[in-house]
Amino acid sequence: MKNYNMEKEHSTEKEHSMEKEHSMEKEHSMEKEHSTEKEHSTEKEYFLEKVHEKFKDNRDVISLFSGAMGLDIGLEKAGLNIVIGQDFEPTCVETMKANGHKVLEGDIREIKPETLLEFTGLCVGEPFMICGGPPCQPFSTAGKRLGINDPRGSLFMDFIRMIDYIRPRFL
Repeated sequence: MKNYNMEKEHSTEKEHSMEKEHSMEKEHSMEKEHSTEKEHSTEKEYFLEKVHEKFKDNRDVISLFSGAMGLDIGLEKAGLNIVIGQDFEPTCVETMKANGHKVLEGDIREIKPETLLEFTGLCVGEPFMICGGPPCQPFSTAGKRLGINDPRGSLFMDFIRMIDYIRPRFL
């Protein structure tokens, strides 16, 4: 009887040890997967950190939804360099050109971020800032408040699309 109990205890200890080992392997595997995900995230952050470090003295700004460039003029007075303005409205484009600014005219939904960078001579991560004023009328209390149901209401997503691709240091 005593031997049986000892065998049973030994068997239970062995099973417990195997379960613990399996659990540790599973945990290690999960840590490795998480570590790999973290490495990819860290690699991307590392890349952007290096790019931003390389261009740390750069004060080039890309302006989207520039309008008559009121925001841009303030940024220039603060020492930043507006390398390009973008707008859809022809009178705004005329104003920017009349004031000697480089302009990319057109609907932001049809402009690729690669084209914008090519036009400015900048590369991903190089711009100091992307600034702009996506239309607010769809959300304003002075308007109909149609939000994203107004054709202009989703243009902020294209602003985000540009930011996501270009990766400036500041917004």
